[in-house]
Amino acid sequence: MGAVSTFLEQSPHAHPEELVHLSEEQQEAVLEVIGLAVYADGVAAVEELELMLDLVREIPAFAHYTDHQLDGLLNRALDRLRDITNPDKADAEYAELSKRLSSQDLREAAFGLAAVICLADGIVVHPERDVLKRLIIAFGLDKARVVEIVQEARAFVVE
Repeated sequence: MGAVSTFLEQSPHAHPEELVHLSEEQQEAVLEVIGLAVYADGVAAVEELELMLDLVREIPAFAHYTDHQLDGLLNRALDRLRDITNPDKADAEYAELSKRLSSQDLREAAFGLAAVICLADGIVVHPERDVLKRLIIAFGLDKARVVEIVQEARAFVVE
């Protein structure tokens, strides 16, 4: 069992069952959330890209994909990040991302994955905080829930 699946199974707020059966649209949305966290500071280090790939491989909905298929899905999702990071389109794109993650549990699971990535190096830089804040607003997450998810992600990263 990998690190992400351990986090998903141990976190009562990560909703691992929400990451088993996803439509293609939901899969792309989850990948975009992960990509937003990886590219929050405008560049992705090799380590961050490897973490992203490891993370995606452990999400049950992606288990049946070959590496080639995953690369294609990731590339499509990362291409969409151009619109999300465009200041003129960001609010609408975050709202659309939230809509494609069709349940609150799925939004919370995706936010938890983003939090794990942002916390992975132990320092959450300003652009990462901005991405997390935009996700919180777009996903309609309440403060208490966010605190619980971030605490679980932080505890997981420290282990």
